[in-house]
Amino acid sequence: MSPLHDAQAAMARAIIEGPSHVPADLFEGSGKRVMMAFASHANTVSHARLVALEETFPHARELLGEERFNQLSRTFLDSGQGSDASLGDIGGAFASWLDDQEAGDALPVAQFEWNWLESYRAAEAPALTMQDLGQLDEERLLATVLELHPAARRCTANASLTDILKLPNTDQVMLVRPDAEIRILALEETQSRTFSMLEEKSRSVSNLFAGLSELMDETQILPAIIALVGAGAVVKRNRDHVETI
Repeated sequence: MSPLHDAQAAMARAIIEGPSHVPADLFEGSGKRVMMAFASHANTVSHARLVALEETFPHARELLGEERFNQLSRTFLDSGQGSDASLGDIGGAFASWLDDQEAGDALPVAQFEWNWLESYRAAEAPALTMQDLGQLDEERLLATVLELHPAARRCTANASLTDILKLPNTDQVMLVRPDAEIRILALEETQSRTFSMLEEKSRSVSNLFAGLSELMDETQILPAIIALVGAGAVVKRNRDHVETI
């Protein structure tokens, strides 16, 4: 790790556990000057983390209300949660921590907002298309390995979230980014089950069919796979990447 990361980690620990945990070589000068620097740094970091949470979860903040959101944010930080996370990653720790709080309808919204940010930041990768699959004969099609696109995410939805997203009522939504912009789609149950199996691991088309046949009618499997591929949720791999059937 970089010296900067080491210093930030040391300061984060000291903010939670007390100034006695500040490494002796972190500051120069008298003890009084060190404490002044420590207090200034702690206030700056604390404020920056609060701002980062506000900017990451605007819709959850609106649902919870300013006072409740600020209370949860401060409780989260004061308890030491996410102390090792960078400003860019602290939202992930906060969204997970909310699971054990009384966040009500705002919980799925906050988790969606974090997943949106993860999808936005995910690595670039070409998405598999129906045209790609259409160029394969049956044997190679069944042996083709399907893997979720790095930007693909699946989230639990509620009425508050679907209202914000202007989607029909659904229990699950999917985020994909096959091109430059994130797309948000309502997931049907069969599509959600297919997505879930690919979350566990990449699978050949034949293997996916075998697994899904235990969960749904076989006539529903191909439309579910087509829906995910058509949405851009599957990454395009090397054409030669197949499994032995």
